[in-house]
Amino acid sequence: AGVPHAYLEGQLIELMTSSDNVLRCGLTSKHVDPPAVLAHAVLEASPAHRVEATPREGQPGRMDYPCPVDDFLLSRWTLEPGQSVPIRQGGASILLVLDGNARIVAGDQILERSRGQAALSAGTTMLQLEANTAVDVFMASVPWPSS
Repeated sequence: AGVPHAYLEGQLIELMTSSDNVLRCGLTSKHVDPPAVLAHAVLEASPAHRVEATPREGQPGRMDYPCPVDDFLLSRWTLEPGQSVPIRQGGASILLVLDGNARIVAGDQILERSRGQAALSAGTTMLQLEANTAVDVFMASVPWPSS
């Protein structure tokens, strides 16, 4: 945050809160302001900032990534074929399948998703994540209310 950046290698998941101060540097059809980019850019390489995940107690295969804001939660599930886990979400969620093939069940709706595909769950509900193969799934969601 606060520094124009680009990722040149590796895998990443980047979540952003609402902002009115995005400075677009290129590779977009939206407005790009080169003088502003040059005024704010630090043109030197820096080491990658890796965020370490922590296991969620009582939920095998789940890791949570710390977020510096309360707007969202980022979680990751790594499941073996045939594993199934319930997911309680506090609001809208986006699930992204990084690898494998998964089934996402929300009530009577069943979605099949595979590598590179995503699913949107728009409400407060319980989901069931089922691994058809070994899967690696990230979920960005609204945290469950603590009350």
